[in-house]
Amino acid sequence: MAAPHRRWLIERLKQLGLTQADLAKKMGVSKRQVERWCAGAGAYVGNQYDLALALELPAEQVYALFADDGGGPKRNLVIQGEQGADGRYRPVSQQEFYAYYASRIATGRQDIWMTSDGFNLRNQNSRAYAQVMGQAFEAALANGAVVYRYQVTETMHINWIDELQRFKAAYPRQFRIFVNPEVAQVANVCSVDPGSEHCVAEWMEPRTGGFGQGSIASDYSFCLYDRARARDTQDVVQQEIDASTSLELSLSGLEQLKAQLFAQRATQLRQWCATQDPEVMDIADSGVFDERVISRFVMEASGAQEAQRTG
Repeated sequence: MAAPHRRWLIERLKQLGLTQADLAKKMGVSKRQVERWCAGAGAYVGNQYDLALALELPAEQVYALFADDGGGPKRNLVIQGEQGADGRYRPVSQQEFYAYYASRIATGRQDIWMTSDGFNLRNQNSRAYAQVMGQAFEAALANGAVVYRYQVTETMHINWIDELQRFKAAYPRQFRIFVNPEVAQVANVCSVDPGSEHCVAEWMEPRTGGFGQGSIASDYSFCLYDRARARDTQDVVQQEIDASTSLELSLSGLEQLKAQLFAQRATQLRQWCATQDPEVMDIADSGVFDERVISRFVMEASGAQEAQRTG
């Protein structure tokens, strides 16, 4: 149960000479939201971190205060990230990273610039993270934000195109998707409202995954309220979007991309298998990670074997 009144928060506002409206403006949230926190309502991890900054308190102290009065995050979210002297917030787990990332995306009201290869949507964790991030983007788009997404295709699962199509159909003018067939990899970054005092820049170094996963989030950090850093991060994305070989995709363009990637990876898989001993080969070594492509290959191989037996 949340406390009927969050006295420590009310007292801290008095110490700083801030009203609830002042705190709301400082954080870029509604006054109603601050009223709810003061009355004992829970807060997302990202909001707690922002409260710590606004109240000039250590983040760990605010996390503990929320946990003590019952308004902290769910027990399965371990808050261990640290705010460094350089003004960055560093989550220490994927779960914490995506929870915080989603909380920042959801605050977007102007423009969001990002590069990413998306999720594979093949396992429970991937689907859960995709759902959390999807809800955050829907919140930002409902706020009127425009998303500029540079989609990395080299490590993208074909499954992910379905999700891109869903957003493009729902927000055809706000959700803009760009690809560059000439570029395999770019920095994995995001800048939320870079022209705002509430801007956030995210940098993540993905590591290459194994079978069933193109890349995995690793070594991540956020830089808050630093417009210069947020603008620099936006520039990284914009340079890729503005490249002469980059393309903006419509719904039909996404469908074409799906067919193109399927054909390319199916050919790659067939060529690789043709050079292997079928008794010992492991498709995981082929470099093709799409379940749809592999399933089609297995069906074709099974059909060919059956034809040989009955021919």
